[in-house]
Amino acid sequence: MEGGRETRMRFCAACGQPILDKRPRSTGPRSQSAHLHGHLQMIAEHCGYNMGEMKAVMKEDCVGWPHKEVAWLGRTHMVPISEADATVEVESVAIDWCHVVAAELGIVLREEA
Repeated sequence: MEGGRETRMRFCAACGQPILDKRPRSTGPRSQSAHLHGHLQMIAEHCGYNMGEMKAVMKEDCVGWPHKEVAWLGRTHMVPISEADATVEVESVAIDWCHVVAAELGIVLREEA
């Protein structure tokens, strides 16, 4: 035990890989989520999309955005996870994706302090 906090690594019984705890994304003003939404809004305005369309494009195009399997009418589909289920790492990758897309489109993103 170090610093008053005990850490135990858990491993998957089937494959032996470490199981990482989910770190939920930050929300509220000046959060990771607000940062991502601000960038998405600027890109959406530039491209003529609404926020729903822009989020859908981001979730499909961003290489690090996870998908999950969903059964529907006897078939399975891979769909992007909800933003509510995104981790700190996923949101970070999405913010980086926004920076790359904005640079490719010549958009200067405002980084609010």
